[in-house]
Amino acid sequence: MDLRQVIGPPGTGKTESMANWLAEQARSYGPNNLLVCSYTRTAAKEIRDRILARHGIDVPRPQIGTIHSLCYRALGAPALTVGLEAEFSRAFPQFALSGPKDKIETALGDPMADYLNDNGPGDLYRAGYDLRRAALKPRETWPRDIASFAEVWEDWKKQNDLMDFSDLLDAAYENLSTAPGDPAVGVLDEAQDSPANQLRVFLKWSRSMKKAIVAGDPDQTLYGWCGSSPQTMIEMDLPEGGRYVLSQSYRIPVAVHAIAERWIAGANYRLKREYLPRVDESGVPVPGSYDDLNVGFADPESMVRDAMTRFVPKGKSVMFLASCSYMLEPLKKHLKKEAIVFGNPWREQRADWNPMRPGDEKTNTAFRRLLAFLRPAAAFSGNSKNTWTWKDLYLWGDWIKAEMFWVRGAKKWLEERKESNHPFDPGEFIYFIRPEELEEFESLSFNTPGDRARALDWWQLRVAQSHAATSEYMVRVLKRYDAAALQKPSVYIGTAHSVKGGEADVVYLCPDLSKAGFGNWLARGETQDGVRRMLYVAMTRAKESLVLCRQDSNFSVHDTIARAIG
Repeated sequence: MDLRQVIGPPGTGKTESMANWLAEQARSYGPNNLLVCSYTRTAAKEIRDRILARHGIDVPRPQIGTIHSLCYRALGAPALTVGLEAEFSRAFPQFALSGPKDKIETALGDPMADYLNDNGPGDLYRAGYDLRRAALKPRETWPRDIASFAEVWEDWKKQNDLMDFSDLLDAAYENLSTAPGDPAVGVLDEAQDSPANQLRVFLKWSRSMKKAIVAGDPDQTLYGWCGSSPQTMIEMDLPEGGRYVLSQSYRIPVAVHAIAERWIAGANYRLKREYLPRVDESGVPVPGSYDDLNVGFADPESMVRDAMTRFVPKGKSVMFLASCSYMLEPLKKHLKKEAIVFGNPWREQRADWNPMRPGDEKTNTAFRRLLAFLRPAAAFSGNSKNTWTWKDLYLWGDWIKAEMFWVRGAKKWLEERKESNHPFDPGEFIYFIRPEELEEFESLSFNTPGDRARALDWWQLRVAQSHAATSEYMVRVLKRYDAAALQKPSVYIGTAHSVKGGEADVVYLCPDLSKAGFGNWLARGETQDGVRRMLYVAMTRAKESLVLCRQDSNFSVHDTIARAIG
C-alpha cells in the first residue's frame, strides 16, 4: 500500500491537485475503484465535480461522502439517536438534550453543522462526551460528570438498539477491514478537521488499497471542540518521503501572505512548511494590500459604504467575516435595508445568509416563489415565450391573500395542480380570481424593467402579511438588479468556519470574539492556537486586500493582530 500525505496551505490548489490525481487513477483502476471522502459532504462533492468537469470521469455517488456517511451505509443504515433526543430527555431529565436542529442526512453530510441546540442541561455533557470519544481519550481520564452522562446515555442506547455517530465510527473500525466497494484508491480530504476516531477508520481502510492520500493543512484546523487537532496530521506515521507540500499559492498576494504567516507563526504547535505568495503570469509577486479600518461591525452602514465605494464598483467581490454568526446580525439587517444582494455559497443551508437562494423541489423558498411569478419575464426565465405553469401559479399564488385576490376554493384548486409543469389555461384560471381583481391582473406585463417593477409592486401589495417582510427585501432586490447579478453576489457574509474553501477579492475581518472565545484566547496553549488558526483561515480568503475592522467589544484581538503585523 502506497500511503502519502499532501499538505495544502491556503490557495495552493489542493482540491484541483486531488481531482487531477484521482482522474489519473481512474484511468488505471476505473472510477468504481475510487473512494473520495472528506470531513464534509460538500468538500467531497467538490472533488467529484472537478473530476467530472475537468476530465469527464464520473465517480459513482456511493463512493463519495463523509467518513460518517460511508460507515452508516456500510453498516446497513442502523437506527441512530438523531431526532430521538426528546425520548431520552423524558427518561432522564437531569441530562435532558435540547434536540436536533436538522435531519439525519444533514448531520451525516456535515458533522460540523449545528444539528444540536445548546439549551438543555445535558448538552454540555453530550458535547464533552462526543469530544473525548472523537479524540480517543482514555475513559479513565474523563471528568466524573461526563462519565456519569456516558453511563446513562450508553445504557439508553443499548436498551433501544441505537447508535450515535461515534458508535458508527467505532463499529466500522472494529468490523470493516475495507472501505465500501473495496476501492483500490482513496483520498481523505480536509484531514486536518478529521478527529482521531475518523482518521483511524480511513487509515485502516487504506491498508487494503493500492494507493491512498490524506490531504489537508494543519494550520487550517478549525474544529477543536469536535476533537480535531493538527496533531493527527503532523504525527501521522508515513513512509520516508511520504509527505508532499503544495508550496505555491495561487490566491494570496504578498501583503496578505506576510500578515497571515506572521500571525500563524505565533501558534505553539504547528508544522513549518514552505509557502509562497501569488505571482502573476510573468512570475512577478502580486503585491495586494492591507488596511486597518476605523469602523467596526457594530457600524454596518459605514463599513458597507466603504466596501460599496472602494471595491464593489470596480467589480470586486467582498467578504465580511466574523468569528460568531450573531456578530453578523447588524450587517445582515443593513444589507437588507439597502437591498444589496448577499449570500454564502459555502454554507447554503443557512437560509438567513442566502436569502436569494432559489431552493429546489423540496424547499419552496421565498425567492423560488418570486422567480415563479417572474417566469414570463425573458430576463429571468431565458425564454421570451415563457408563460406560467400550474406549478408556478401554485408557488406564487399560495402566498397571495385569499380574501384579496382569490375566490373561495381557489387555493384548494391550486393545491391539486401544484405538481403540474403544463402551461396554465387562462380561460380556466380567471374563474378563480375575484372579478374586481381581474382587469388589473390581466394588465400585468413583464417585458421591460418598468413593467416588472409594477408587477412586483402588485405582488407585494397582495402578499399575505405573514410573508410580507420576507418578500419585501426580495422585491426591492429584483427591482434593482438584473438576473445575472442575482446568480453571483458581489457580497458574501459568514463566519470563518463557514467559508473554508471560499475566497473573495476583499475580506473585511471582525477582530472580536465571543466571551467564551476570548477565554480560549487567554488560556493560551492549544485553545489559543485554535483561535489563531480560525483567524488565519479568515485572513487567507483574501485574493487582493485584507481589511481589519475596528474592535467593538472588550473581547477582541485587534491589537494583538496589529502588533503581529508590525
